[in-house]
Formats: sequence, structure tokens, C-alpha cells
Amino acid sequence: PASPLSMAVVACIASVISVIAASIGPSIGGFATGVVSSPPLITGAVAIAEHATAGHRAAGRFLLGYVGGLFGKAMFGCVFAVLAPLTGAPLALLSGCLAAALMSALQWRLRPLEAMAAPAP
Repeated sequence: PASPLSMAVVACIASVISVIAASIGPSIGGFATGVVSSPPLITGAVAIAEHATAGHRAAGRFLLGYVGGLFGKAMFGCVFAVLAPLTGAPLALLSGCLAAALMSALQWRLRPLEAMAAPAP
């Protein structure tokens, strides 16, 4: 498991990235700000910390879980983007959350992480 110090370092890195993105956002534009504050940057720091503290298999399982979660995030984004103009933000948020939960449950049911993990050498 990760030590409290390493978790604090990752949290600080994520905070610094977010502050930098928020402060330079107006001058560089929305797209560039989104790329700078992108969750994959934070995920990279977490994966490195996981690898350093628990080894390559733990980092691999973390990344499998992260990639698996992207499908739910994509479902949320699609449902929210379609429904927000039609129904308003509250209903679109609720619908997006339900759709993401359904997608994640369906994905977990069809293909659990243990089945996606590569066999040990």
C-alpha cells in the first residue's frame, strides 16, 4: 500500500497542476487548459507511486481499473451533453451518473479485471 507521504506528494502535484491550469487558462484557451489539467497527468503520478510502493503488478491493476473506468466517464459525458440543453443540468447530471453506473456495472459483469489481467510469467 502507498504510504501517507507518497499520497500527500501525489495530492500536492495534482493541486499544483490544477492551480497552474486555472491561472493560465484564460490566456491559453479552454482546450489547452483541459490538456494541462488532464486526469491522465495525475494518473501517471499515481501509477508511478503505486509502482514504487507495491510493484509492477499493483501498478498494472491500477491502470486496468483506470482504463476500465474511462468507459463510464465517456458514457456520463455523452448523456450529459445530449440531455443538458433539453432537460437542464440537474436531470442531465442524474441521468449521466445513472448511465455511468450502468456502464461500469455492465463492463464489470462482462469482463472482470481478473480476466483482463495478463497471466503471470
